[in-house]
Amino acid sequence: MWTQLIEADALARTGSSMAPEPNPVLVERVRRHAEWLAHPTRLRAARRAHA
Repeated sequence: MWTQLIEADALARTGSSMAPEPNPVLVERVRRHAEWLAHPTRLRAARRAHA
């Protein structure tokens, strides 16, 4: 699912006519999720959990 959204975003940025109209709700959700994942304490916690 993430790869489809990223590909659609990349197509939209390049101005391709093949790009579907992005869903603003999904775009916002992906952006928030990326911010959540990028939070440094969460990254450290995730590394500890996987160790």
